[in-house]
Amino acid sequence: MRLSRLTGEIKYLTRCMNRYKSERLQPLGINVRQAELLLGVRRLQEPSQDDLADALMMNKSSVARHLAVLEEKALIRRTPDAKDRRVLRVGLTEVGEALLPAIRAINTAWSDYIAQGLSEQELKQAEALLDVVLKRAQAYWKEGEQT
Repeated sequence: MRLSRLTGEIKYLTRCMNRYKSERLQPLGINVRQAELLLGVRRLQEPSQDDLADALMMNKSSVARHLAVLEEKALIRRTPDAKDRRVLRVGLTEVGEALLPAIRAINTAWSDYIAQGLSEQELKQAEALLDVVLKRAQAYWKEGEQT
């Protein structure tokens, strides 16, 4: 079965979402990836950089670069792990924590925007179908080309 149309539309949807969010995150001084990282740090509660990259399915060097910018902006802090000083733990500063409600509001506004005109049943069906596709994509991310 070919899903080229679906994957193309997901790519287009992602571009539109990134544009929408970028325009609204700009006044906060952060970009889409940095907002994702802040939310990920909050959700995972002081993760290591590697755990954060894995959870968000992002390249580890890209995560490190974005975290360096967030650290410069005093939105996060990186501290060596108590048990393994080679591991850096990432936490939010008060300033970073204060941005979370605005980031969540932007995410909710986008979700509400794209869901306009869909019934609850249609939304649940779309989410269920995307969950199946996402699980396959996550398997690839974790196992690479072995899948």
